[in-house]
Formats: sequence, structure tokens, C-alpha cells
Amino acid sequence: MTENSKVHVNYTSVPAASSNVILGTDIYTYEDGPASYSETAIPSTSISTAAPRRKVNPSLGVVIAHPYPPLGGSKADLVVRFLANKFVQRLKAAVVVYAFNFRGVTTRTSWTSRKEQADIVAVASSLLDSFSSVKSLLFTGYSYGAIVCAKADLDSLRQSSGVNITYWLLSPPLWPISAALTFGIRSSNSEPQLAKLTDAYHNDSVDGKVLVSYGTKDIFTRSHKYEKWVNQQLEKVKQRHPEFSPPGSPGSPIEFVEIREGPHFLSPGHMEELWNNPTTLDFIDSLVDSSDDDSDSGYATSA
Repeated sequence: MTENSKVHVNYTSVPAASSNVILGTDIYTYEDGPASYSETAIPSTSISTAAPRRKVNPSLGVVIAHPYPPLGGSKADLVVRFLANKFVQRLKAAVVVYAFNFRGVTTRTSWTSRKEQADIVAVASSLLDSFSSVKSLLFTGYSYGAIVCAKADLDSLRQSSGVNITYWLLSPPLWPISAALTFGIRSSNSEPQLAKLTDAYHNDSVDGKVLVSYGTKDIFTRSHKYEKWVNQQLEKVKQRHPEFSPPGSPGSPIEFVEIREGPHFLSPGHMEELWNNPTTLDFIDSLVDSSDDDSDSGYATSA
């Protein structure tokens, strides 16, 4: 039996906040049976019926946000599907993954991304409602999705649920592309669209940590811009967290993985390289408590 045969995908519809928009969502879970895929929409008032055939009690929930909808971004993106499958293959029943469509896939993308930020909160809330065993949430954003994840206000969700929140930002566009996508306003900060998130982690005002991955051949953000921004973040880590030496080492609140020759639109080969990077795997494994390595969760680290 192949690894893929243990990934079960179900489809559900999540109602967006304060609107009639429905957010199509794929739910990836681990199963012992053959692979299957259901596209039967589940009533939004009964999200829990979208649970997998075999009962699982994951401790980690992953929400994946896709690239810019007007340019073809959706939950069907190859990078999104790659990540969703890899999470389940590695962490097995210890994880549940929600890959959803922003409202812009079926309707209109907002100018400021505020509605898309609300979409992320709506999907995460549905995940927590359906899987009460989840203790931690990982928000994984790719390209535009990374910016929206970074800007989303998750304080209420964090306070009401008590979950630990962590971020993985892949190919986040830096200024000025980030501002163009979300109608941001230039500030003294070199990257205002990510500042709220990174500053919160530097100041220890929230738990969890951030992993940022980027390619050196990104057409939207040149490598020297990434290097400048990364060095600024590492300097902050050095100043505020001198216990981490060198800055950005494992356990640091913000870590970085550079994909050599990696473009913005990552190929399967680049994704394999990124996924198998030791920093990436250490980051992912750290999100699941070792106590989850039992017969119920099925968790075991494997590439």
C-alpha cells in the first residue's frame, strides 16, 4: 500500500462570516483504508458530518491558504495539495488539514484582504468545532495566502479556544507587491504587511513560532529584498532572544529556509527539497507532542 493510500480527502462547505459566500474546503485526514475523495457538499449547519470514516483525534490542525484567486489560485493548487498530503503522510492521525477556497475563487476578491482574513478565521473555527481534540493550529500560507495569514486577526480565536498558533509562510511577497495585493499603506517598516505578525513573535506577546520559506529566484521579490528583510528579523532575534545562537536556530521564534534557485511558483522538485530540509522537518515535528505517538493518533515521524 502506498503512502498516498492512507490520505483520505472529504469535501465540505464552510459559511463565510457575515455573508452568503460558501468556502469550499477539502479536509485531509489519515485512514487505514484505500484512498478516496468525496465532493458531496456537507450542509454548513452540520460540518461535523464531514468527519472521516475512521474516527481520528488529531492534536494539530493545519489551515492552508492558497495564492491570489484572480491569477488562478485555489485549493487545487499543486503546492497546496502537495503540502496537505505531506502533512498527513508524516504526522498521520495526529493531524487534520483544511485546504479551502478564498471567496475570490467563486466571487470577487476584496481590495484590502479583510474579507479573506475573515475567511481564514471562519475555516479555522469550523476545524476546531469539528475536531475538539486539536490543541494547536498551523496557518500555512503560500504567496498571497501567506500575506493574508500574516494579517488575519486571530486573537479572539486564540483566546476563546486556548490553542497554540504557529505560522508557515511560503514565498510571501514583500513590498511593493504585498501592498498591491492587499491595498497596504507604506510605513517606516520595511515590510508593513508582515510587521504585525513578526513583531508579535519577537516581543513574545503570543506563543508559537514562524517559519518563512522563500526562493532565491522569486520573480515578485528579488533575493536581495528577501535577504535584507531576513537579516532585519534575525537582528531582532539576536537583540531580544540572545539565548538563540546563531539567530534563527531551532527553537527560535522565527526561522527561515532559503530554496536555492527556487522560483515563486514552486515546482514539485523544489517542494520536495523544501519539505525535506532539516529545518522544515524539525519545525513540523515540533508541532505534535511526542505523547501523540500512540495507537490512537498513529503519529510517527517519517519523510
